[in-house]
Amino acid sequence: SRNFILFFFFFKQKTAYEIYQCDWSSDVCSSDLKFQPKAGEQFEEALWKAETELGVNLRTDLLGTLSDVWLLYVPKGDVLTSWIGATAVVKVKDAAKLRETLGRLTERAEMELSRAGRRGGAVIRKLQVAGQTICFLSVADDDMPFAPAWCLTDDTLVVGLMPQTVKEFPGRHQGHNQPAG
Repeated sequence: SRNFILFFFFFKQKTAYEIYQCDWSSDVCSSDLKFQPKAGEQFEEALWKAETELGVNLRTDLLGTLSDVWLLYVPKGDVLTSWIGATAVVKVKDAAKLRETLGRLTERAEMELSRAGRRGGAVIRKLQVAGQTICFLSVADDDMPFAPAWCLTDDTLVVGLMPQTVKEFPGRHQGHNQPAG
């Protein structure tokens, strides 16, 4: 049997008012979206279970350390494949707390991956680039075309589907076009 590892990127929740607002430049209004009546309750229950299992309060320890504005850098090229080289960037409000949280989450992931042993074929690797540590999930599987990566600098969290895309950011974009805190 195959083992699968899921990585979740959490983004800040919007209020009901923000969800109701329409983006008039698009054909879809978010108020047209239909949600199951118990979806919010189920989400809260799943979030509580995840937080209990991980020992991390995802809202305060993870989301609370990040700015509200994310930037997505997408390279030029074929629309169908250029998303693979995309990099998401967000300013960090509390780097020390986020570093501790990411450390705990990475330790937990490494523990679970070691339990899977050779059968899982996945490991978290680290690269040093321009004085920064880039972490990424390396999977020995032909069916996995990417290696999710992240890097926390003093004031920015950078995430991407490949360590090569994350590696490009820290040295090249110091202080340029980054979201305001």
